[in-house]
Amino acid sequence: MVLSRVPKVSIVILNWNGYQDTLVCLKSLERLTYPRAEIIVVDNGSADDSERLIRKAYPKVNLIQTGQNLGFAGGNNVGIRAALELGAQYIMLLNNDTVVEKNFLEPLVWHLEKNKSAGAVQPKLMRDNQEGVVDSLGQEICRFIARDIAYGQKENGEILEPKEIFGPCAAAALFRKEVFEKVGLLDPRFFMVFEDVDFSWRMREKGYSSWLIPNSVVFHKRGVSGGTTNEKVSFHAAKNKLFLKIKYYPFRLEDYRNELRTFLILLKKTLKLGCLIDYKLFIITGLIHRLKSRARDRQIYQRWASDG
Repeated sequence: MVLSRVPKVSIVILNWNGYQDTLVCLKSLERLTYPRAEIIVVDNGSADDSERLIRKAYPKVNLIQTGQNLGFAGGNNVGIRAALELGAQYIMLLNNDTVVEKNFLEPLVWHLEKNKSAGAVQPKLMRDNQEGVVDSLGQEICRFIARDIAYGQKENGEILEPKEIFGPCAAAALFRKEVFEKVGLLDPRFFMVFEDVDFSWRMREKGYSSWLIPNSVVFHKRGVSGGTTNEKVSFHAAKNKLFLKIKYYPFRLEDYRNELRTFLILLKKTLKLGCLIDYKLFIITGLIHRLKSRARDRQIYQRWASDG
């Protein structure tokens, strides 16, 4: 790759009680061939001595302590704000349970430099512990919200050139800074699960495209970086699926009834009834958005949905 200038890239890594994986990720980043990359580690209020151990191993890395668990969305937003303040032209969200190839950044930056309408790109994400198995080739939306393209499938090598996708998997995604300036940050109300799907919808509404860059490769352990209970994941997944359905998706009574039933069961089970007002406001904002953007979102869905 030959560029007349080398844009500054900030790589944001979110850590929550997972310093072992973060240290492995940082070790892989030591080999980067891209000349203007800075690393920002955001520790999301870990209780496992992560901050001290990461600082000890990498004293020069910019580590920010949030003091509490802000979730995937809120924690990454801390890193994004820091990257913008430091003058990054591109911002990479990278899960701490990933390992990168040394030259993975160049093809991503090159594509964004050449294509000004592109808001985000993602590498080919491969399973870290299963040779030749795909983790994600990008997001595709469907009736049941979204899924990772080719998840769990053997790589067939058919995709050799950049391919437009609905949106990137936030485990490894590079964004131009203007996207965050115009679209905003990740919605912290999601806390975790599907926040990247919401962000992809918002990018599409602003006219930005997203691309898979197959000659950039990152390996992903999948499921490690969350570091939380299945019950909590299930609760936020149900809450966020319901919100996304209301905000963007075609109305199907059966789908809405099922999502609402699941959400209420998990809400009661997790004893979060005290937050019910907040969740009502969350849903109301989704309804307002739907009324304002129904025609545009219908066109996006018809263009990008992989099924009915």
